[in-house]
Parts: sequence; C-alpha cells; structure tokens
Amino acid sequence: MPSSHNFRSYVVSELVDTGELAKKLHAAHSTIDPRAAINHRISNGEMFAFNFGAIVFWNVPDEAQAAELSSLIDLPGLVKDSMCSEDFIATEDPDKAPRVEFNRILIDHLSKDRAEVITSTIAQSTTMEYYESMCEEAWTEVDGIIATLKVRGKLSPSPNKLMRWVAHCLELRSRVVRVLHLLVPTRPNLGRQGYGRAL
Repeated sequence: MPSSHNFRSYVVSELVDTGELAKKLHAAHSTIDPRAAINHRISNGEMFAFNFGAIVFWNVPDEAQAAELSSLIDLPGLVKDSMCSEDFIATEDPDKAPRVEFNRILIDHLSKDRAEVITSTIAQSTTMEYYESMCEEAWTEVDGIIATLKVRGKLSPSPNKLMRWVAHCLELRSRVVRVLHLLVPTRPNLGRQGYGRAL
C-alpha cells in the first residue's frame, strides 16, 4: 500500500544560528547536512532548521507548523514577513519504479537519511526562489529606469533617490553572495559518497 509524506519549506530569515536554535528546541544536528538542526518533537513529524534561513516540516500538521513558526519569531534574525514556501511530497511504493517529478518523488522506502536529503534539497530550492524573487523586483526597477531614460533622455529619480536605490542593489548583491556561500557547505561526515550514501 503506497504511503505519502508531506514536506513544506519556508524561508523565515536570511541567517539562522542553528546552534542556538538547537539549544532552544533541545534538537540534534543533521547527520546528512551539518547546516541543519532537527527538532524531533512536533506532533508525529519533524522540523529541520537550516543556517541559510529555511525551515522544513516533515509530516507536521498545518496548525502545528503555524504554532512552531510563531514560537520562533522571537529568535534574533528570524522574521515572518514575506515568507516564501514550497511543498513537496514523497510517496513510498516498493512496487513501482522510483522517479522524481517537479514537486514529488516516488521511492521504494523513505528512510530517515533519505528524508534529510529531501529536506536539504527543498530548503535550498525555496531559498533560491526567495532570492530570485528579490532580484526580479530589483530588475523591474532597473527596467523602469531604463525605459524612462530611453523615452525622456534623462533619469526621473532625484540623485538622492537614485543613490539609495543603487545602495539597495549593492546590499542585495551582498546578501545573495552570502547565502550562495551558505548553500555550498562542506560535508566532512559524508565521505566521498556525499548525499549518495543516503540514497
């Protein structure tokens, strides 16, 4: 009989101190991805918190997710505004060939290690989507300025406003570079096999 597992990822911050969070939640660190702290005590599921600002719930009811996010809002660096989220489903079915689709995976058996690989992957995906949306907003502003310059032959914003916008773009670039660095961790405990060991 096939069984399904629900994963939901949120971007709640640009940086999470997983060490401090592990202390607060009495959680362990992931054996697959050292960037993640794991809380084992949410209903019948688990929560993974990653140092690049993503939190992933595995088989946690919506109400429990909301309560957990609310309880985390007092931690330094954690915000709830403009959260980006993503859903993913893993279905166990030993009678069918494994396959991966856009937002789901069919697998013979979902072990704890495999679940951790999934949470790490969708956490990165959601984070990249979050920063992609931020960059898209910045490019929309650029397009507007270019369009005005093309039609009028001059820039409409005041010099001060333009300089503030340039500073915003430079700050955004710095934040994106920082998170990209966090998205490429070292995995000393995985050996040469990397994530493949879990699969």
